[in-house]
Amino acid sequence: MIPSKIREEGRDTMEGNEETQIDPDLLENKKLLFTTINRNPNDDKPSKGDEYKKSGKSEEQVKNYDWLKIIGQGTFGVVYKAQYKPDGKIVAIKKVYQDPKYSNREFKIVVELDHPNCIKVHNYFFSSNEEKTDEIYLNLVMDYIPDTLYKILRFYYKKGYPFPNALGKIYTYQMLRSLAYIHNLNICHRDIKPQNILVDINTHRLVICDFGSAKQLKPGENSVSYICSRYYRAPELILGEENYGCEIDIWSIGCVVAEMFLGEPLFCGKNSKDQFVKIMNVLGTPTEQEIVAMCPNVNANLPQIKAAGLKKRFKNPDPQLIDLLSKLLTYSPQKRLKPFEALLHPYFDDLRIQKLTINSRPVTDLFDFTPVEVGKNQALLSKLVPTWYRRP
Repeated sequence: MIPSKIREEGRDTMEGNEETQIDPDLLENKKLLFTTINRNPNDDKPSKGDEYKKSGKSEEQVKNYDWLKIIGQGTFGVVYKAQYKPDGKIVAIKKVYQDPKYSNREFKIVVELDHPNCIKVHNYFFSSNEEKTDEIYLNLVMDYIPDTLYKILRFYYKKGYPFPNALGKIYTYQMLRSLAYIHNLNICHRDIKPQNILVDINTHRLVICDFGSAKQLKPGENSVSYICSRYYRAPELILGEENYGCEIDIWSIGCVVAEMFLGEPLFCGKNSKDQFVKIMNVLGTPTEQEIVAMCPNVNANLPQIKAAGLKKRFKNPDPQLIDLLSKLLTYSPQKRLKPFEALLHPYFDDLRIQKLTINSRPVTDLFDFTPVEVGKNQALLSKLVPTWYRRP
């Protein structure tokens, strides 16, 4: 059984002291620089196979873990920090109640994910409640990555530091890679936000997590429109469109990217109506054609608001960043940049010039593209993969 008396710590305790967990080099006011280092071919060798094999059959597996503490909880489950006893590895375990009346959509999705920028399930098993033995819980064993993008952004905001453009490029690039992968599987995350993005601060690898709201979309099939956290909710969802596509994730990523540099959400509506007004204050009132593109059956009576423009929301922004955001945050879903194509945007050119380090430490591999991620865009690889990266 999973210990029922693990102390549920408050938010501040669960996240720990931000100033000690974020990259200590940043506290020394060191500049983040792009530098070239010699490429070691051995760095690209695949890691050994996972020790944690999927089985999902035995209650005895619960005893293989020391359940240390709760590190997160929400509508869809509780996340524990745990230690795998055989080798001492620290892992994260998401415990989700299995309602016999419903199929667990998240489980079906996450066990199949295999991409460096998506959460990886190494093992899963079922357990019961000590007090209510008829209640069954699914336990997903995943990598333990303690830092979220939300926590990192709060750190910079509280310290009054501008968010480094270098990290903005690295993180945005990886977000788009993760979307390219899941969207080619027709999986729509439907709840992209900084709290659902993990970051390994040692290598700056970014990982999209919490697929509790995700769904594999099918052409012509309706889905609930009241989905996604409000600040990151695409305008077509606010209008009530139920036959939407994966483009709603692209809008959410655009909102997250803007938040990295603003230190706060780009659109902070108090309710759905106010949310749309906040969007129009920046982008202007959508045209009739744009409204039809978002939600063809809606009878929208919107106030006429002149666009202030994205540029005015930022202090001394990178022009290429503003251009990228303008292509992600467009009203017409079909006109939003496709994730894989967005990787070619000039904003990311610095990432292709030379191998990168942050304060002399190597950055995660940015060019280990998977076949699913590439999809039908094979012709773009020659432009995306730098010559210095290609193996002879």
